[in-house]
Amino acid sequence: MSSNGISNGALTPLKNSLRGVYDQAQDNFGAMKTKLNDVKLAAKVSGGTLIARAAQLIKANPLKAVGAAFAVGFVAMRMLRR
Repeated sequence: MSSNGISNGALTPLKNSLRGVYDQAQDNFGAMKTKLNDVKLAAKVSGGTLIARAAQLIKANPLKAVGAAFAVGFVAMRMLRR
């Protein structure tokens, strides 16, 4: 019996239960990390594709691209000044 009145045998099931919860949490976090890495990779691939497509459109239509950029900037400044 320990100094606080709880025997070591009584703590063993609690320790085992907590160890099981800890192991399960580690497994869940590992699975979440794997899914997050998959999502990050998919975002990088789709973002790269989008940037490449935008670059093609800008090279094909430079005047339209400058006009669109000016229009977006003008609208953004009008919204921010109010």
